[in-house]
Amino acid sequence: MIRRNLFIVTMIAALLMVPGIKALAGTGDLNVVVTSELGSTLGNAALFYNCAGTELFCTDEDPCDLATGVPGTIMVTPGAGASCTNGVSITMSVKRPGMVTAPVTGFTTYSTSIQNNGTASMLYGIKLTVNDELGSPLPAVAATDFSIGGLYAAATNSNNLYYDVVSSTGTLVKYIPGFVNFDSLIDTQLQNINTGATQQTYITLSGATPCDSGTTVATGTVVTCRGVRYATRINVKDQLGNPVSTLLLSDVKLNGVDATTQMGNSLFYASPTPGPVSSMKAGFLNLNTANDTQLAYVVPGIATPTIIDLNGEGFCNSGGTVATGVAVTCSGFKYGIRVDVFDELGAA
Repeated sequence: MIRRNLFIVTMIAALLMVPGIKALAGTGDLNVVVTSELGSTLGNAALFYNCAGTELFCTDEDPCDLATGVPGTIMVTPGAGASCTNGVSITMSVKRPGMVTAPVTGFTTYSTSIQNNGTASMLYGIKLTVNDELGSPLPAVAATDFSIGGLYAAATNSNNLYYDVVSSTGTLVKYIPGFVNFDSLIDTQLQNINTGATQQTYITLSGATPCDSGTTVATGTVVTCRGVRYATRINVKDQLGNPVSTLLLSDVKLNGVDATTQMGNSLFYASPTPGPVSSMKAGFLNLNTANDTQLAYVVPGIATPTIIDLNGEGFCNSGGTVATGVAVTCSGFKYGIRVDVFDELGAA
């Protein structure tokens, strides 16, 4: 029995030497778990606290942190300067570079007899929601698809990007292929994006209306700018100039690839690869690059979209290419059967 008790005592002593484990650590201590708005733990945060004295702080993994080695958890014995005595009110907040200052929830009265457990959920300084020019969410975006101030997103969730940019301002830059670059002369506010400190800066890219109220997205504001624009758009009409609105994504292909999305009689392509335009829509003749020679090689847009209007009887035959960012009109869909009607006298 004596050996067993000695073993237990030895093990407890050994555990006390492990970073982040403290005997009776909870009594009178502040213990705050810090997470992001997405639920992930956040290291490198600082807990600011005060009862009736001077505001003090302890940074995650600094010597003052009793939970050293546990990122996202700050445990500290209140310093004397904060004047924390049993039963007094306590104010607390958590700060982290590039994040919005967050309050600590869980308790508002300090106790010397229990561990004071709280939580803080922090908003990223900048949130970016990415939709296309039609207002539809992009299925998924990667952290490296967009940068602000030269920095990629710190976290992603579906079509949302989150940034902990520390610098005061930065420019939004797109890297995702198949879409044209931002034009800061139109969406002028994207030239200077300010990270939020007390409120999140929230930018939504969606639709066709630019954000042009100055040249800045101010800290903590909510702004909507134009959605990302597809590199190629093909508007489909028949040989008579009537819109062909019953389109499938597979009816017209660019370099053998289906359209990415469709609205009305327009097809949109996020493919960055140039190549021929071909069609296989039931009831109409296939496009003929022998007549519409420029459709033999279409280059998607980079600065502005490449736009092709299939409309009427005229051909696009000024060479063998539709250059990047150019708008051209080629012949519309030709019906598979044409019947010319005359009367018995031969009049049309």
